[in-house]
Amino acid sequence: LIVPPKCEYFDGSEDGYRTAEDIVEEDEFTLVLQKFDALIAAKEIQRNTLGIPQAKRDLFDKQLIHIKESKLLYIVCRRTGMRISEALGISFGDFYPKKLADKNLNKLLEKNDLTSSSYIILKSQLGEYDEVNQRWKREALKTKKKPSLENARTIPIFNGQEDCDLILKTLHLQARTHFNVTAPAQIAANEGQFLFFRNINKNIATNYLRKIYDELETKGYKWKPFHCLRHTRSTELVSQTHD
Repeated sequence: LIVPPKCEYFDGSEDGYRTAEDIVEEDEFTLVLQKFDALIAAKEIQRNTLGIPQAKRDLFDKQLIHIKESKLLYIVCRRTGMRISEALGISFGDFYPKKLADKNLNKLLEKNDLTSSSYIILKSQLGEYDEVNQRWKREALKTKKKPSLENARTIPIFNGQEDCDLILKTLHLQARTHFNVTAPAQIAANEGQFLFFRNINKNIATNYLRKIYDELETKGYKWKPFHCLRHTRSTELVSQTHD
């Protein structure tokens, strides 16, 4: 029996086919967030420069929204382990700003000294935009044949993940206001349409992250795309729960 090597960053975990190079350590994660903040600050200076034409100011406003949402997406992917396509597809009806309602899952969490502050029930991920019907197409989650409640994945947001919890609760409130969501029937009729991340896509978010790592690579950091956050979170959970 060949035992996979342990990951040096998280006690009790196993690398399997992944290596420690996939792990985004907490200090690196913090550094990336600082770089996002630096991009935001620089763009705000450009936007507030006296005498620039309104068209340029509007462009900077749009770019500011892109950078800010990309930063929030980065945090959500890090804390939840969702794929970027899954996180971009979070809609109003997918998020529950309360303690996890699943009794069996709660027992499993309690066994590992974990409790939830909110949770996501993910039934599908974002597809292409249908210009004709002006609706987002929804696709099955990876390894699933079709989007459905039976194929859904429950993602607890744990106590101790206040940054992610606050982001999701804020986006939930903003989506309610933006889309004027008032009734469950409205959500059911437009399932997967009331997106939290309305202003960015995978390319926009990845391009800003790539720009940050272009600078970090000069300091010895390896390029780590969004998917490395999934590897990081899964490694962390294996370390915590051995499951």
